[in-house]
Amino acid sequence: MILLLFILIPVFEIAGFILIGDAIGILASIALTILTAMVGATVLKSQGMATFTSAKQRMDDDSFPFKEMLEGICLFIAGIFLVIPGFVTDFFGALLLIQPIRLFLSNIIIDNQKKAMDTGFSSQEVFNDNERPQHKMGNKTIEAEYTKIKD
Repeated sequence: MILLLFILIPVFEIAGFILIGDAIGILASIALTILTAMVGATVLKSQGMATFTSAKQRMDDDSFPFKEMLEGICLFIAGIFLVIPGFVTDFFGALLLIQPIRLFLSNIIIDNQKKAMDTGFSSQEVFNDNERPQHKMGNKTIEAEYTKIKD
């Protein structure tokens, strides 16, 4: 699947450059690519700081900032998309910069995680009363012991 993306994304980017370059000209296409990268970096910085501030506020309220972490991941992916030259990745990067879209994607991920946890299909780490890590995988439990080593 990932190999297919590495093949298809450049093909779509080249097609996008050809179509847009033909419509607005090669210099305008290059300028637009540079402009979207600069605007994206600016918006990414401000959105990233807002997400960081929101996560810090949630932690100060003794709450786990799960949604903020997912938004941060979306912003990171948006940054990667905006750095990659091309109009297709810029489009998807710009979509990820829009907060309602990030919240929508975060809610989908949270709902899927809740469903997975409800059905018991989860490999999340849990701790027992002795604080020994255990990994639950279906009906099989693997226990582990550890020793703290002082440096």
